[in-house]
Amino acid sequence: MLHIYSTITSGITQVKFLENLESFYFLKEISQHNILALTSRCNCRCVFCSHGNNPRGTAVHHCGDRPYAEVMSALDFLDPNREVVIGESASTLVEGEPFLYPQIFEVLKALRQKYPLTPISITTNGTCLTAEAIANLAKLQPISLNLSLNTLGYRKEVMGDATAIAAEAPPLLAKAGIKYNGSVVALPEVTGWWDIEETIAYLQRNNCQTLRLILPGYGGKAPEERHYNWVQRRGKALEIISRQQGVNLLEPPLYLDNQPIIYGVVPGSPGETQGFEPGDTIVTVNGIPPRNRFEAWELIANKNKAVIDVQREGQSHTLVLNKEARGSGGLVFENDLDPRRLEEIRAIYSAYGGTAAICCSALGRPYLEANLPLFPELTALPLITVENNFFGGNIGAAGLLTIGDFNAVLEGSNFDYVFLPRECLDYRGRDLYNKDSQELCCKGYFV
Repeated sequence: MLHIYSTITSGITQVKFLENLESFYFLKEISQHNILALTSRCNCRCVFCSHGNNPRGTAVHHCGDRPYAEVMSALDFLDPNREVVIGESASTLVEGEPFLYPQIFEVLKALRQKYPLTPISITTNGTCLTAEAIANLAKLQPISLNLSLNTLGYRKEVMGDATAIAAEAPPLLAKAGIKYNGSVVALPEVTGWWDIEETIAYLQRNNCQTLRLILPGYGGKAPEERHYNWVQRRGKALEIISRQQGVNLLEPPLYLDNQPIIYGVVPGSPGETQGFEPGDTIVTVNGIPPRNRFEAWELIANKNKAVIDVQREGQSHTLVLNKEARGSGGLVFENDLDPRRLEEIRAIYSAYGGTAAICCSALGRPYLEANLPLFPELTALPLITVENNFFGGNIGAAGLLTIGDFNAVLEGSNFDYVFLPRECLDYRGRDLYNKDSQELCCKGYFV
């Protein structure tokens, strides 16, 4: 196992030492993202599930249940200084419902015994959150859940879930003192907007820390009526979350600028008790001015104590945030671009010069437009929007772009090289259609 771990962390991508490719992905997610993948099995059939709408040839991997012995031995590779994540995927390994894993509580107990203070985060559809399960989870703190409730009145139509277990879980979680975040995938054509609004309100009444209202993207394989207009649906979604109390985020957000503004403050968190308010603009964190929201969040998350200067309604305030290391302290920011990615582009461009361009997804373009001025030498580079032709529909995500999508735009271009989003490649340099990055029609740097 030690040899496998060093193989992964050194970047070598040979898998001859491993029994199968799924085992490699399993260990890769642990070493890179502190994700402990347990199962690809799921007991729901969500109409918005991407796996059901993937075009033929999509290179994803279903692992079933990971062998218990393999999971237990892999606990040694987790980083105790980072949150352990269960039920989220950062590779082509498909994640299912973690509470379907037969030995889930044995794994959690072993985790807690091995790493007594390490936070554990579990993403779940809620179908297994019985009173008994919640009572067991309460003994394993610090633990938090990401609950994909989605709807109160239409779980069967939306998720194929005929039980009431998930809908009954929020008050039980609140009573047990288990922190959780909620998510609702907006399907007004199925549930109506009233059910979406009531589901958000229900979660907030039951101590939901943050709520994500998600506008799903649908590939070309999905029914035509689901390829809705982004602008119209965003407008209605923003109207709904603005009427609700608590911290409600829209995903994907309506990205307007990169100003380091606090979007929300979790009720009862250190951020609230220490005087922070939604709308505060971060000026400095421990004397360092953040360049955008991502950097503001990172500067705060990296410290137990942060002295933060903010602007509020034209007035300057200095506040002190005391919190756990690597935690947000309850300060919530909308997503932004990591400036280090642009620093990498600048370093390559400075070294090689010539004619270059930056390729991006439709949803990613506003982030680049707002952050490129941080690096004036890059603002002259053409910004090329690449459409998700392979997945089709109203998809606009960088992680779902393929080499074929890039070639459709770049074929015949005269650039010496181009910069492309790294999200679209796996560890082998292959896209979701299993095409190698070497098949790109021009020289490219994935950053």
